[in-house]
Amino acid sequence: MLKKIIYILLIVIWCAVIFFLSNMSALESGSKSKEFLKNVTVFSTGFAYKVGILDHVPSAKSVDNFVNRYHTPFRKACHASEFFVLATILMFAIRKNTKFSLRTSALITLGICFLYSATDEIHQIFVKGRGAAFVDCLIDTAGSILAVVIYYLAKMINIELNKKRA
Repeated sequence: MLKKIIYILLIVIWCAVIFFLSNMSALESGSKSKEFLKNVTVFSTGFAYKVGILDHVPSAKSVDNFVNRYHTPFRKACHASEFFVLATILMFAIRKNTKFSLRTSALITLGICFLYSATDEIHQIFVKGRGAAFVDCLIDTAGSILAVVIYYLAKMINIELNKKRA
């Protein structure tokens, strides 16, 4: 029973995180993600220079150009990542607390993730400077599909390894 409660709490908390991130205005969300990408870029290139991977630290202008070029793909990857995490939690919760088959668990997970993504996009209509984008819903769902596929493959590998041990 405690595990069930923990899974439910994890799902609720993660959905709240997604809601919180979606509730930021377009300006706030864009500036925070751009700042984060810039900080990661500066840190990682500085580290790569210190360990000898790079022969120089990129200039501030080069970093800014990189951030401006990859900011949108980075934001879309974040969309997919949010729902990758949600799908992972859901898959574990459903598999550990029900007797549904792997396939049924996957379909339920994908359905919940798609519906939550759709409601998240509708919610963004009411947030300053934001709007609903079906493409984002598809990107979110792609992140969910990736999580389910990885879960499925891990289960199949585990089954095969257990057969070889027997």
